[in-house]
Amino acid sequence: MTHTPALGPLESRSRQLDRDFPAYYHMRAARLASPRGPKLFATLPDRPQLVQGGADAARELVHELAEFLVARYPGVYRATRRAGEIVAVEVLPVGITHDLEAEDPIVVAAML
Repeated sequence: MTHTPALGPLESRSRQLDRDFPAYYHMRAARLASPRGPKLFATLPDRPQLVQGGADAARELVHELAEFLVARYPGVYRATRRAGEIVAVEVLPVGITHDLEAEDPIVVAAML
């Protein structure tokens, strides 16, 4: 069980997949590809002298989520690791790989 200080334990019952997972995945992808897509999910940038952006927290979130999903659902998610850290996650039922270093981490978390 993974434990995050701010959120508490990330238990296996906190995320469940159903038989319609591929359909929902494609629905989220279509929404993100629509003109409104960038307004749905995005990591906010830094605003100097106002607020720090969410990039660090978003990266931590997607890495923790990826670790959990790969361990909990090995038949659905496959990780590519570099130096022990997940750098990409393949969603096997839909044949799509998300690059955790190149893509917006909040968008990847939404897609996973």
